[in-house]
Amino acid sequence: MAIVLLGIAALPLWAQPSRAVELARARQYWYGGLVWGLVAQLWMFAVLFWMVRSGWAVRLRDWAERRLRWRWSGIAVFTAVALTVLALAEFPFSLYLGFFRERSFGFERQGLAGWLGDWGKSYSVELLAVALAAVLLYWVLGRGRPWGAARHWSTAALRAWVPCVALMVLAVAIEPVFIAPLFYRYTRMRPSPLRTELLQMAHRAGIPASAIYIQHSGRISSHTNAYVVGMLGTERIGIYSTLLRADTPAQ
Repeated sequence: MAIVLLGIAALPLWAQPSRAVELARARQYWYGGLVWGLVAQLWMFAVLFWMVRSGWAVRLRDWAERRLRWRWSGIAVFTAVALTVLALAEFPFSLYLGFFRERSFGFERQGLAGWLGDWGKSYSVELLAVALAAVLLYWVLGRGRPWGAARHWSTAALRAWVPCVALMVLAVAIEPVFIAPLFYRYTRMRPSPLRTELLQMAHRAGIPASAIYIQHSGRISSHTNAYVVGMLGTERIGIYSTLLRADTPAQ
């Protein structure tokens, strides 16, 4: 987006008179989103600081340990409650930036109920993934000695790094197969000159993808995009259906 804006801005306005209003609108959308995103991040840092500084996180941990005798369930519950609090704290920003602001710029096409449904699915997936990751990380760090025993920080960091990298690789591999279809409908692009040209371009760039999927996002948003996603055999190229309708094959 930034490259596109810079490219348009480099043209004299008399050369693209019909683009002047669109350019101003694009700048408002882009820079406004950056500012609101920064405000949201600062707010979340403040919430995290409060959770730690006030002792709320410690009290929640102690409560989970007393109520749940099985250590792993206590970790999962602590993670789930903490993540829920963070999600609720962030929700006003998500609602404004993801729905109302997108709608004011003409991008959001689905209603509030549909947006809330997608937000709920996203929260549920994140909750499950983070809770499982926390349990796994706790098990790796605490294996072989009681939790809280002295341990050199470099050893703990290394033992935490390995499962974190493994989980990130797994997430990238399964996202296009199991997660993305929860939000969008996908169909394989049929054989065509455009498909052949896109695959050739991808292979020249070193991208091993052999499949192109059309992401039918038109009922949700008017944004256009194309991307590469997946690994470990799930690599694929994704193209928004809105992009195929809005631009010519050459573009």
